[in-house]
Amino acid sequence: MYILGNGRLITRSQALPYLENGAVCIDGTKIKEVGETAALRAGYPEAEFIDARGGVIMPAFINAHTHIYSALARGLSIKGNNPTNFYEVLDGTWWAIDRKLTLKGTKASADALYIDCIKQGVTTIFDHHASYCEIPGSLFQIAESAKQFGIRSCLCYEVSDRDGEEKCLQAIQENADFITWCEKEKDPMLAAMFGGHALFTISDKTFDRMVAANNGRTGYHIHVSEGMNDVYDSLQNYGRRPVQRLQDHGILGPKTILGHCIHVNTAEIELIKNTDTMVVNNPESNMGNAVGILVGQLLGAGKMEEAVDTDRKLITFSVGICIVLGGLMSLVAHLFPQIYNTSDSIRDLAAAFIRICALCMPINALANACYFTLRSGGKTFVTFLFDSFYVCVLTVPMAFVLSRFTGLPIVPLFLCCQLADIVPSQQPCAAAGGHFQHLIPGGGGLAGVQAVKQIRHPQFLHQRGPVVAGGTVHGQSHRDAQRQHFRHPRHAGGQLHIADGAVGHAGAGAGQLP
Repeated sequence: MYILGNGRLITRSQALPYLENGAVCIDGTKIKEVGETAALRAGYPEAEFIDARGGVIMPAFINAHTHIYSALARGLSIKGNNPTNFYEVLDGTWWAIDRKLTLKGTKASADALYIDCIKQGVTTIFDHHASYCEIPGSLFQIAESAKQFGIRSCLCYEVSDRDGEEKCLQAIQENADFITWCEKEKDPMLAAMFGGHALFTISDKTFDRMVAANNGRTGYHIHVSEGMNDVYDSLQNYGRRPVQRLQDHGILGPKTILGHCIHVNTAEIELIKNTDTMVVNNPESNMGNAVGILVGQLLGAGKMEEAVDTDRKLITFSVGICIVLGGLMSLVAHLFPQIYNTSDSIRDLAAAFIRICALCMPINALANACYFTLRSGGKTFVTFLFDSFYVCVLTVPMAFVLSRFTGLPIVPLFLCCQLADIVPSQQPCAAAGGHFQHLIPGGGGLAGVQAVKQIRHPQFLHQRGPVVAGGTVHGQSHRDAQRQHFRHPRHAGGQLHIADGAVGHAGAGAGQLP
């Protein structure tokens, strides 16, 4: 038994949500009691005490959609790989990586991810793995790493038709074997699901094989409608939307996780809701892959005028809502500091800081909207310059000089720093306006919307049109087959730490995670 205490305790309990000097008493694998540090130490004098030293004590995180195969690929640049569309990102990066991932590479990737989990406070993951170089035994390698590092893991293998029937059957068998193993082992730290890549790489025949191999033992973990190509493929080749296809095959249900679900319509949402199916949205991954990014998608489709109109509306909405919210925040700024047990002078100071942040919200909204307009159009170098160079050269030195070498009071000093932080977001737009001045009549200044009209990045010139159904392709190389069958890109991997939520029962039926 031990007590972790002397920390700011967040309990997630409505009766006792927070303790300034809280502690947790743990007996084996069970939380025995939470309360004030002094009270718990007096109640359990025999317990070992671990000092949190004023840090935050809170429930750990759950990462509900990870990709172990990409753990060692962060910052990777493959020589000669210059993708111009999302499919080429998949084919040239992520599929290229998983086609070379051996069992040894899988183990190394799992070790790296689990170490990062520990560093970030993540104790449970739901992984969606692919290693098409060496499929059999890959989930078992990951399980060994999970045991080694003590991370609860619900694992599955990414079934796909993209590399031919043999690899597809191996992936199905790997899922089935691991589910069977979890059922026998009954390890509370390991569970299984049945994985699927995305519907545009899975034929109806493959779905039937997956369902037969699973035989109702556990839920499914599958990418759904991350890109519009998923929708196009399902409608053109199966006459059904993606979620409806899943329902047709009996894949929806309370033990199933659907990843992303960006392009689902109202009927599909109702179907997900009525079947009690879980959704993991992955906003960070979605932004990184430019899926669900309205302006970026319109640019990619060559709809320049519509992109400009949409961007203008988004900017207007962002600024407008921030004017309203900033005004409300300013009015109630004095209430927030009352929550904390501190002096009146500190409360007044905090209220002033909140008002400054509130008043800057509309300006920040305009700056960020213009900033990300440029990023969605592929002008990332300019934004990179101001993200890094500007902050190091101006913002940080200015804060240091004002705080150390002037008698400026803290409130106006904070205001100066807030206004300075806005400039890096404004300047890329101004730079872009100047860059496109010869193309845009009257271009210059804050030209985020205007710049959209002129951006002609190669990634926006990819082929358009519907997708042909995926399936086994004979007589062609994998790469050629994929280019024919999976014309539009779908997934570029990525990881997101998602706070603990109602996802634990997804592994039920095969070593259920509590």
